[in-house]
Formats: sequence, structure tokens, C-alpha cells
Amino acid sequence: EITTEMGFTTDMKAYKADPDAFPGTVADISTFVRQAVTGKTNSPDLFTVMQLLGDKATDRIRKASKEAGESIILELELGGDKAMLEKLLNEVVF
Repeated sequence: EITTEMGFTTDMKAYKADPDAFPGTVADISTFVRQAVTGKTNSPDLFTVMQLLGDKATDRIRKASKEAGESIILELELGGDKAMLEKLLNEVVF
């Protein structure tokens, strides 16, 4: 839900058909979501964790997104490299 609000798609067919219509797919932002929800880049199944946390998961994602600002999305849109994205993710304070 949050990723689609930011313009990312969950539909890989739509992305492959018109990649310029989206900044990326949910897979492109999954590391950010995982770190926002759990505080780690490795965790148990993210879907399960989010189901258990409920609204807290959404609140954590929104907080991390606000703190990170638009820089992560901008990096993804510009085709930034993984090292830069990791650096930006590590700067987010939880």
C-alpha cells in the first residue's frame, strides 16, 4: 500500500511493459521497507512480520520515509547504485 502511494508497482508485468511509468517495483524498495519495519536488513519473512505488527509496521515505514526524505526515491529514479542506497538507508534513524 505504501509503496504504491509512492508510485512503485507491485505488478511486474506492468513494470516490464512500461518501466518509465514507475520509479521501480516493490522489490526495488523492499530493503528500505524491511529496515524501516524491523530495523535490520535481514529478518524473518517481511509479510509475516508486518502482519504481526499491524499498524505499527505502517507507522514505522511512514516515519522512516519521512526521515529519509525524498533522497532514496530520487536515487532509485536516477538509477543509483546499491552502495549509495545502502548508505542512505543506514542514515535513517529509527
